[in-house]
Amino acid sequence: MSNFKTAKEINDIVHEKMPQIIECFVEVYGEAYRERITNRLNNTLCIFIEPSSGMTESDENNYYESLEDLILENSDIIYIRENFNEISFISFFGAVGGGAFTSVRKNDFLAKPVSVCFFRNLEKLYDKTFFHELNHVIMSDVVFNSQYMAVRLGIKTNKFQKIDEDSYKSIYDNDEEKRRALNEVYTDYLAMKVYEVAKKQGFELGEGKATNSAYSCAFELLEELFEDNSEILADCFLNGNINRLLDQIGAENFDKLLEVTDKAIHEEQDYKNHRIKAEAFDGLKQIVDEVCNSIAKKKNEEDIDYILD
Repeated sequence: MSNFKTAKEINDIVHEKMPQIIECFVEVYGEAYRERITNRLNNTLCIFIEPSSGMTESDENNYYESLEDLILENSDIIYIRENFNEISFISFFGAVGGGAFTSVRKNDFLAKPVSVCFFRNLEKLYDKTFFHELNHVIMSDVVFNSQYMAVRLGIKTNKFQKIDEDSYKSIYDNDEEKRRALNEVYTDYLAMKVYEVAKKQGFELGEGKATNSAYSCAFELLEELFEDNSEILADCFLNGNINRLLDQIGAENFDKLLEVTDKAIHEEQDYKNHRIKAEAFDGLKQIVDEVCNSIAKKKNEEDIDYILD
């Protein structure tokens, strides 16, 4: 990585530049979301560490377990653990990068939550990745009762059953899993827009270049949908108002959109060239265009009804 920074230097930058980071997100999402963005990001702790060189896999596991205990001890957070050592960039509470952690304030479910974004590989710290995970923080909410906890991440909700005072068990929901691909692509698309705003302002945290991701290959396929329906989608992903999108396109078209997005980033991705396979693109685009046309038709009907009223 060019211009390598130490963990302390990066933490200092994040602390100093958080007001600027917030403004970058507000510029992308709009003033309507300023309060949500500000509250979420001002209650986010970013941790960047530098593992010692020459660690064995066992050493690394012990290192991250120790760090995990340190975080829990100092921030009074309870958590759900899944493959901690395999995740390079994760978040506590609202954002669950890679499905690794979820947490709430221990013994006080009404307390203001604190999100933690954790990055363990400074040599692969890219600004867009950083913004991607902060996007998860902004798009998240937690709801719980005496038996269950539900963590909404954009249009996807992870559900957990309470085991005891300090632990929960993940409940697999196939319908929710089907939303993962679209959730991640939209999150990454908005992260790219935030990155572009930040770049113009001279912000640099880690590696400045905008790197491709597992999700950005679908941008070309979905860009028109995202741009033409930015207000509706922001409401869906940030506020959880998924019914607004369902009302526009219907459940059947929504399922098609989920399936197309999943295919785009998995079975139909040309990983070598980081794009959708040429032979598959037109077919997938046709389905997305049908969804876009359905939304446009619905909007037109609503405009006519408004004029008649």
